Amino acid sequence: MKLLMAGISAFLVLGGCASLGHFLPNSQPDQKEQLSLGIDALRIGNETAAMSLFEAVCSAPRLEGVTDEALFRLSLLELRRQGNAMDIKQVQRRLGRLIAEYPESPWSRQAWSLMEYISEEDGSRSELRANKLSNNALSKANRELNVSIHQLQSANQSLAKENAELKLIIEKLKDLDIMLDKKNRR
Repeated sequence: MKLLMAGISAFLVLGGCASLGHFLPNSQPDQKEQLSLGIDALRIGNETAAMSLFEAVCSAPRLEGVTDEALFRLSLLELRRQGNAMDIKQVQRRLGRLIAEYPESPWSRQAWSLMEYISEEDGSRSELRANKLSNNALSKANRELNVSIHQLQSANQSLAKENAELKLIIEKLKDLDIMLDKKNRR
């Protein structure tokens, strides 16, 4: 029984040490392992860890079949961030690098379609921005016209009131003139 317990303990300790090799500070996983760890991180939903692993693979020396896949996967993850034009440009540069450095890779063939889509979407975004700017300018002009119309209506009402008052004064003056004429004739 003691021998069995010692064997199990030795197995667990040795098995544990072997699997901890990736996490020891002096041992760096190679690019294939980093790619595999990145894919595993994606499977469990840890996109941040996956991105850092893929970035490490992309910044290391080129390795056919590994770096190209990491470039493609990293580009896809960065598309989700699309916060600004700089993110899109970085994705396009990375996909361009993939196509240029690995023209025979299956990831490059997929990158072409993605690049075309991104370019079309970028054009649509530019057009949308231009339309928004135009819409904002038109809205501002419309507000200014509405203010001017309101001012003109107010001025028109004021003039109509003055006009009515002037008509009353003219009528009174006519009446007075008629009365003066009648008085002078007598």
